[in-house]
Amino acid sequence: MLTVSRCSALVAFAGLASSALASPPLELVINSNIGLGAVPPDCTLGEVWNMAAGPFDNPRIDNQGRMLVSGQLDSATNPGGTVTTANRRVYIYGVPGNVRMIARDGQSGVAPNTFTSLNIANPNNWWHNTTTNGAGLVTFPTLSPNGTIFCASNLNGTGATTTNNTAFFTGTYDLATGTKTLAVVAQRGVVPTGGIAPGTVGALWNTNMSLSTSQYGVNDAGQVVFQSSLTGGDVSGTTNNDGLWIGKPGDVRMLMRKGQIAPANVGDSTLLMDAAPTFGMFVNQNGEAYWVSKYRAATGTGATAATLNVNQNAMFTTMGGTLQQVLRQGQQIPSMSTGVIANTGSVAPFSHVNGGFTNTGKILMHCQVSGPGIIAGTNDRTILQYENGTWTTRVQSGVTSTGIAGVEFLNFNTSNSRANNRGSLLLAANLTGPGVTSGVDDMGHFLQKANGELTLIYRRGSLLNLPGLPADAVIVDGISSQAGVGLNNLNQVVWNISVQSSEWGTAPNNFRPAVFAWTPKDGLMLVAVGGAGTNNQFVNDLGSDASQLTIFPSTNGGGGCAGFADSGWLVMRATDGFQHQAIYRTMLPSCVGDYDVNGAVDGDDVIAFFADWDAAKTDADANKDGAVDGDDVISFFGAWDQGC
Repeated sequence: MLTVSRCSALVAFAGLASSALASPPLELVINSNIGLGAVPPDCTLGEVWNMAAGPFDNPRIDNQGRMLVSGQLDSATNPGGTVTTANRRVYIYGVPGNVRMIARDGQSGVAPNTFTSLNIANPNNWWHNTTTNGAGLVTFPTLSPNGTIFCASNLNGTGATTTNNTAFFTGTYDLATGTKTLAVVAQRGVVPTGGIAPGTVGALWNTNMSLSTSQYGVNDAGQVVFQSSLTGGDVSGTTNNDGLWIGKPGDVRMLMRKGQIAPANVGDSTLLMDAAPTFGMFVNQNGEAYWVSKYRAATGTGATAATLNVNQNAMFTTMGGTLQQVLRQGQQIPSMSTGVIANTGSVAPFSHVNGGFTNTGKILMHCQVSGPGIIAGTNDRTILQYENGTWTTRVQSGVTSTGIAGVEFLNFNTSNSRANNRGSLLLAANLTGPGVTSGVDDMGHFLQKANGELTLIYRRGSLLNLPGLPADAVIVDGISSQAGVGLNNLNQVVWNISVQSSEWGTAPNNFRPAVFAWTPKDGLMLVAVGGAGTNNQFVNDLGSDASQLTIFPSTNGGGGCAGFADSGWLVMRATDGFQHQAIYRTMLPSCVGDYDVNGAVDGDDVIAFFADWDAAKTDADANKDGAVDGDDVISFFGAWDQGC
């Protein structure tokens, strides 16, 4: 039964009560303005942050509040002197008061180095830069929920060529001791032994292994799902020349290979797999994988041929330990009326929901459907859920109630919808109906819990009525313009978006960048707002106020958000008009005792907690130390006894 929070629906029109929670405090982790004393950590040659290129990229954070970000250095008095394109990229990791540089271009794989803390081991002991002395380390290292680091690099040294100099790594860094366990998962031409791809007979990796880590996730065990083309060995032309693998240091195995027979649950031994995907592969904490791929359109004699845009696309998973097809284009949707199928008139009838591959065996996907009773542009957009062979239609445009009179779901934004391990779904929705004005109030975010309960988080054009903002402040941007939106396992929501107020001038000069959050305990709150004279903390840390606020809660392994932790930690980058930047973290208020996240602390939370604790599920890691043990029972009951 679908229910809607009446209070949340009223927020869309009346704004929040004046008793809304004040903004949580921001903690400065690192900044770049040398005029305010900002010095890159672990540098002794007068290096400063590179202001021309932008010093910091998008930061990540884990459950313990440890921040990871990539940055670029420059020379203070002689740009291009002690710092060059071959040694300026760095990785910064830490917490306020203890920030370290843990990797740098131009450093070799073993000691002795300028800084031994910068070593990232590789079998050749090569340097981290390209054969042309350009940048080696990739731009976006990332983190698992409990702090496993995933990064990649181009390498340089004696014998390095474009066929053996790219690799990616996973491991950890201990801030207290400086101990680093980062090690190679795969290196083209080198790792595993000789660069031979597991699951093949002598075939070699034939793809750049300096992975774009922003497109991949890593779980706490250090496992990554990745694709590569193949050459040599048992490769036969283009019939079997790529595949998909999952791996961690010392343990890489094949998941699928082009040309292999379709999974057994398809029931067609003559249908063959086509090329592996080059992005959109996901891993959960159980080491299971999920991806979208295709069947072969043209095959040999006696083989089944899939038809482009009819039945070629399919979703696959290794849940349960075996490769299986989840859904195929043109297939009946089990949870919908007879004849309703995954649309055959589209190249990509379905796509993943960010965070929609959970540790608890759920897969959530966007799917465009067609068939009897389906009208294109009216009720053909759905989000489906698959769990242990059971299908559920979580939402459908034109069918699922929004709970707001005269308002229906038109469609769902595939980039800014999210799911979590509790089975909750954050809908970034476009709205339609007689109660909707295009360009004014036609977009919004809704949180749907696993039981179907729907809550409006915010609606475009709503009066915010929040501490720290003018009384007439409203969100006017649409969901499609958002650079970041996140949902964690506490059912907390964050997003960055522009806010408008007449107190800031007249349009188009009265917009300010802002970051907002919503929690089940406290509702909507302002995290931060930038703009001329609106935030003294930014002025103090940057030298002038922030003109841009950025969060990056991308999906990581284990069903989490790399920039917005399940413990409530959020990391944010602030930039002023002079390209000075600062990285902040903040902890959103949460209620650990409300384990089932229904707004009440009662006996149901105890039952739900112990069900997950007995099964050693990561949600039961109440103290977020990476282990499910007796300490979590103590932490949970400590919060439960206090009523939160």
